[in-house]
Parts: sequence; structure tokens; C-alpha cells
Amino acid sequence: MVRSTTIKKSNCNGVCIETEKQTFRGCVSWAVCICDQYDEWAEPEEFEYESEAEALVAHDQFVEEYKDKPNWNAQTSYDAEHGTINGQDARIVEWNELVGEG
Repeated sequence: MVRSTTIKKSNCNGVCIETEKQTFRGCVSWAVCICDQYDEWAEPEEFEYESEAEALVAHDQFVEEYKDKPNWNAQTSYDAEHGTINGQDARIVEWNELVGEG
């Protein structure tokens, strides 16, 4: 049985990035797992590394990549829940389209 211990965890706009230490029969490996919690069809991606230092560097690189990237799955989920269009009230969006703004 593989035993996993979370070393570092980040959330970038709904994309979860988790670094784990995995132990199996005395063998140790490190993995960085990435999963978009708003994408119901997404499979978690897992990247394996030979050392904790490599895994932590990779974790920070993934955070840098995802931190400012818009998560359209999260936006779609928000819009469905709140009746908005890209976070704006649907009536305001319709008005802006009618008068040529936006």
C-alpha cells in the first residue's frame, strides 16, 4: 500500500497543486499532482520526481504558471450558480450590447 504525505499545497483559481511524499515498501518518491476542481471531466495529472527539492521547485513553477491564468471552468460554474455572464449581471450585459458598450 502506498502511503502519501502532503508536503505543500496551493490553490490557483481553483486549480489545486499538491506535492506529496509517497512511500511504498521502503521506497520513497515525490509527486506533484494538479487537478482543476471546477472541471468535472478532468483527471488529475501527476508528475513524479526523484527528490523532494526537485518536486518543490516543480510545485513553485506550476504555481507561477497557474496563478494569473483565468480558470474558465470556475467562471462557468460561478455564472451558472449566480445567473451572470462572465461575472456580470445578465441585464447589464444585455444593455451594454444594445447601446454598443462593453
